[in-house]
Amino acid sequence: MIFIYCGGKCGGSTLRETLKNLDEVCHIHNNEYYKTLHDDRNINIFDMIDFYSKNNSVYIIDVFRNPVDRKISSFFQNISYHLGNDWEKLPIDNLLNHFKKEYENLENYEAIDEVFDHYKLGDPPKKIHEVPYFIKQEGNLILVKLRFDYIDKWEEHLTEIFKQPIKIIKDNLTQDKEIYPLYKIFKQAYFSLI
Repeated sequence: MIFIYCGGKCGGSTLRETLKNLDEVCHIHNNEYYKTLHDDRNINIFDMIDFYSKNNSVYIIDVFRNPVDRKISSFFQNISYHLGNDWEKLPIDNLLNHFKKEYENLENYEAIDEVFDHYKLGDPPKKIHEVPYFIKQEGNLILVKLRFDYIDKWEEHLTEIFKQPIKIIKDNLTQDKEIYPLYKIFKQAYFSLI
């Protein structure tokens, strides 16, 4: 069983599509998200993880993505919801102002921290910035943290992790959407301001 347990706009859809032929996959953002999927506040993702890990190895995969990049990607994923269908006609300054007002201070969490806390595994390794991925095994739980900025190397990294050839199937990437040119302009304008 593989749990894709990562925040939004961190490549979780790509991991789900890539790994679903390897094993059963559950793609969630956190335990609260899992509960809302099942419309039941009493259901718990950790019960499911415990069930599957009794007799088998269970992979729990998270992805680290630069928080500002993740927020900008989320902003563009939901832009018509927040700004209406005419958002493309807005000057870049209006988009920047809306982002700063509504998105800049959104939550900043690492999903796998919840797993480490629940299973009392100590603190997750903080040196993810220095390596392309890390693995921590605790009994039948195999916790993996990938870096989003290495997405072009995920095929190689996942092949090493699962010890079999893995072919990446990209899904829901901003670079594949019509908004990508504006997204790039927006990012350049945003980072020139800070």
